[in-house]
Amino acid sequence: AVLGPYLSTTKAKSIPQKAPMAAPSARLALDPSVRSAFGSGSHRSVHLRVEGESLVLRKTSGSLGSPCAESFDGLGAEVEGGEAEFVLFSLDGSEGGKGKWLLVAWVPDSAKVRDKMLYSSSKEDLKKALGLTSFAGDYYANVEEDLKWDAYAASLVKVVAMNEREEALQQEKMDKIADGGSQLSKQGAMGVVPFSLSPCASSALDAFARGGSHLVQLGLGPGCTIVTRG
Repeated sequence: AVLGPYLSTTKAKSIPQKAPMAAPSARLALDPSVRSAFGSGSHRSVHLRVEGESLVLRKTSGSLGSPCAESFDGLGAEVEGGEAEFVLFSLDGSEGGKGKWLLVAWVPDSAKVRDKMLYSSSKEDLKKALGLTSFAGDYYANVEEDLKWDAYAASLVKVVAMNEREEALQQEKMDKIADGGSQLSKQGAMGVVPFSLSPCASSALDAFARGGSHLVQLGLGPGCTIVTRG
């Protein structure tokens, strides 16, 4: 039965809905070969890749005897173009880098969406598995130009600048709060107007203090009208 030009009592066919795709798990198993290469103390960089639900060793490159900056500049030739991977890069030989590692997430724009999600969400789990104190930080790279020591050093300068800016903003807020409190104090002080007590008012207050009365009512104006209640 037709109810109008756009309405009908005909029952519409139900369209089966696809279940939403579950987000890939970031809790990836760490292959023992990764721990072995990481703890060997002889490799400049350790390359890992996600395979299935595990992080596996792809290869190692460089030695700790090679210059740190020069080795980092060579990472562009060590990664595989459009394939995402993690690079554990030893900072030994750099300023303050003794015994520290940098977690480099190489995730090019051409990488699969699932891989981008996995590499983004598993960084912290990987650092925890290998020991958080072993890492000086992490670094994200998606073009080969990012895999240069100067680019990495520039990213550190930006982080320091941002931290200093945040500290400056926080100090500015604190100064405003302190100044606001000072202004309120000044305003409160300006609102106090001193009045002198007449002799009869002073006498009534003395009597109140001695317990001679239970109530003293004072008023403003010329003369002296004091109401007391014993």
